[in-house]
Amino acid sequence: MKPLFLTIFFQVLFLNSLLSSDIKPKQSTNGLYGYADEKGKFIIEPRFEKAFPFENGVARILEKKLWGLIDQKGNYKISPKYYELQGVKNNLLIVGINDSKSGLILYGLMDITGRELIKPQYQFVTPDYNNQILIVGKTLLNNNGKTKIRFGLINNKNNILIPITFKEIKHARFRTFATRNDNNLWNLFDVDGKTIFGKDYLSINDFDEISAVVENKEGWTIVSPDGKYLTDGNFRKIIKKNADVFELLSFPFIKVVDNKHSILFSTQYDELNFANENLYIFKKDEREGLLNEKGNVVLENKFNVIQNFKNGLSIVKSNNKYGVINQKLQQLLPTTYEKIEIDSLNGIIKALTNKTWVVFNRLGKPINNIKYEDVKVQPYAMMFVKQDKLWFLLNSDGKVVGPNWFNKVSDITNFHAVVNYKNGYGLIDTKGNWVIEPVFDSLKIISTHLVVAYSKGINNIINIFNKNIQFAVEKFELIHSNYLIITIGGKKGLINYRGKEIVQPGYDFISDFSKDSIITILKDKKYGLIDLKGNFILKTIATCDEMGIMQEERVPIKIKNKYGFFDKEGGLRIANRYESVLPFSNGLAAFLLKGKWGFINKAEEIIIQPQYDKIENFKNEIAIVQKNNKWGILNKNGLEILKPQFDNIYPLPNGKYISESAGKKGLIGSNGKEIIPIGYDILQQLNSCDFLAKKNGKYGLLTSNGMVAIPLMYDKMKANGKYFIISIEDPPKRIELK
Repeated sequence: MKPLFLTIFFQVLFLNSLLSSDIKPKQSTNGLYGYADEKGKFIIEPRFEKAFPFENGVARILEKKLWGLIDQKGNYKISPKYYELQGVKNNLLIVGINDSKSGLILYGLMDITGRELIKPQYQFVTPDYNNQILIVGKTLLNNNGKTKIRFGLINNKNNILIPITFKEIKHARFRTFATRNDNNLWNLFDVDGKTIFGKDYLSINDFDEISAVVENKEGWTIVSPDGKYLTDGNFRKIIKKNADVFELLSFPFIKVVDNKHSILFSTQYDELNFANENLYIFKKDEREGLLNEKGNVVLENKFNVIQNFKNGLSIVKSNNKYGVINQKLQQLLPTTYEKIEIDSLNGIIKALTNKTWVVFNRLGKPINNIKYEDVKVQPYAMMFVKQDKLWFLLNSDGKVVGPNWFNKVSDITNFHAVVNYKNGYGLIDTKGNWVIEPVFDSLKIISTHLVVAYSKGINNIINIFNKNIQFAVEKFELIHSNYLIITIGGKKGLINYRGKEIVQPGYDFISDFSKDSIITILKDKKYGLIDLKGNFILKTIATCDEMGIMQEERVPIKIKNKYGFFDKEGGLRIANRYESVLPFSNGLAAFLLKGKWGFINKAEEIIIQPQYDKIENFKNEIAIVQKNNKWGILNKNGLEILKPQFDNIYPLPNGKYISESAGKKGLIGSNGKEIIPIGYDILQQLNSCDFLAKKNGKYGLLTSNGMVAIPLMYDKMKANGKYFIISIEDPPKRIELK
């Protein structure tokens, strides 16, 4: 038989549990909250602005914008007088007051009866899972009389376990604590405030009661609570894979070498990149600095990012703010700006601060002291600036030029800019003066002499210098950068970049042209040829269905679905007997017959029999051809100097060819001889004509003759002119702590 007091205890516990679970917050029609039973009947009348569910027989409520605590009968356990009241843990809760003297929110600790255990005095409080141990922070005065926030550790009786003197404190399950002091050095403590794991580390990563990953001057290591090193040496990075297993990443062995593998310097930073010809960006502890050409530190690693130098200037980033340094390592602009852009031609710097732009010259001096809504840097050290929603043109001294403001602006091209003024488009010069009045719907610069001005459905081609409308056209098309095909009345003509008429509009089609400078024209289904002086080479004739572009005095034609070639007099020099043809190149033209490609000369002599599935025209007396899905190389005599055997062949600017099969690459000379055997994953030609190569996961350098300049033994390789950054990285190591 159970004792009576035990039976009563369990009955009371059951009833309390049932009552707390059945009473839940409910909002009434007046917007206030009370507590209702499972049928929705209010047990505690609605009078609260906010209400939380009951925990351990008490609930947090907000009344008149202040927090308090009630029991299940609605009686106050803690009167509503607190700015903040956190959740109940172990019958304890964090309370916050709005301190009228300091203007700060201060936190303390109470039990659920309202008994104050820790008077509100801390600005920051992070408790453990049951409010036994608390990380706290408060404002202190330093020796200079300035305030600072410092952190420490206390228990729920306000006994100090770790002094409140640290800039930062982190914890591992509230059993081990890492602290950062005023010298930015880290130390570890146990819950009693005893120093463990050694002391004064640069940084601390994963830690618990058994081990800690710490950084010293040489790198990262793992230490035990008594301060002993658990790793053999120091590492670039240590990753904790699980409770006992760690992955160790060694420092890469980095060298800077020239194209003969001569070493400039060696180092072991996390990463190294080119900054310019003489400086190198190194990364250490996620921050970047600069080395000189001897590998000496000339700028400590104090930035998050250092960009490559352009025109002697580099944008640097620190704490999400940007600044500028020059090649002399002088800080021209502090890292206080939200965004910075540098014009690479003239070195003008524009910097964004508080959503407005300021402009500096390449020396970091303000061009003027005006803030702008937007800035568009232009050639000749000029700029368009936006102020009060209007645009103005500034010279290199930051002074407004010209008498006008503008609604919209475009970039300066050929010493002129298209602008919008009072809803009309016009053209200004670099002095801000009107060249073409703003009366058009749109305007486009198309050459040094011409603009196209659109108005009332018509494109007006205007000479910039005499301001005359040369032509009113429906359409225009720029070809060869200096010529314009124009359409007037549905018929096409040709003008040059000065607006001079080459071909009078009257044709249904006008082609582009090649080195022969001959244009193909079409009129009334008749083709002809005209030179760039407007002279007829071949008057329109109706003997062909299609005509291509003349090249090497032969023009491809199509008659009755067969292809051949005319000469410039219109004579059928090569009969229309082919299924397709390509223009002449290097004295030969490709033709298609019975589904195979071959080559003929101008006398229609077959130089290369039709036998190829695909071909490319001759260039430098070499043609790339395909047979049976494999590519090879022909010379002009039809000799296969490289038999079709590769999946792909790519021509290079120096007359050599990259060959590729099964994803592997090699190098072929213009004579078809193998220079670099196929077998490389990467074969990238550099400006020096050497080749950055990768094979079996390793990088190196090969000369254009296939000689090894830098052995293929490096894990990474970066090129800048004749210098290279090469590195070897050991594979990750794994250790298990027992």
